[in-house]
Amino acid sequence: ISSIYGVKSAHNKSLPADGDKGSVTFFVTANGPYNDEQTAKLQQQLQNVAESTAFSVHLGNLQDPKAAKCDLSRNDQVAKLLSSSSPKPVFVVPGEEDWNNCAEPKAAWDDWVDKFEYFHQHWAKNDDDDLLVYFQRDQRSNWAFLRDSVLFLGVSAVNGIVPDQAEFDTRNNYNFRWVKGMAKDHEASIRAIVI
Repeated sequence: ISSIYGVKSAHNKSLPADGDKGSVTFFVTANGPYNDEQTAKLQQQLQNVAESTAFSVHLGNLQDPKAAKCDLSRNDQVAKLLSSSSPKPVFVVPGEEDWNNCAEPKAAWDDWVDKFEYFHQHWAKNDDDDLLVYFQRDQRSNWAFLRDSVLFLGVSAVNGIVPDQAEFDTRNNYNFRWVKGMAKDHEASIRAIVI
């Protein structure tokens, strides 16, 4: 696993598969890019992911709301960067800086959903893989898929400001049910889970 922001790693590019036929190699990033330098670095890293890299995941916080003021055009910029730079599918989960720490969380959330829900579909049919991606009916920002008997789960679990406690509690209940349900549904065919 590799990252340039937020996720601890000693590497700045994708790790090659370790030779084990059961390996799944993927690229992970989070928290940004917030400026031109970080944008250029992420673009280069996405373009240079190892051939063995199956997909990438952005763990959210696409912007710094204090600096960007939750400008909705920021989501457009990051979506274009990810879709044009990565040769492999990118999955995105929302971060607190993407919506609930914004001055207008409802508008920020609606824009995030518009830009990043089903984002991996930008890469549909560019690969010989037909990846079946599941989405939670009640919370479509939660996604899951199987790759080489590993269950990968994207979960919309954010910190930060809580604009609506009831919504926050409901979302966390959905998250719990999503993880538990997907693990149970696939327990006979998985050897590992990555959340």
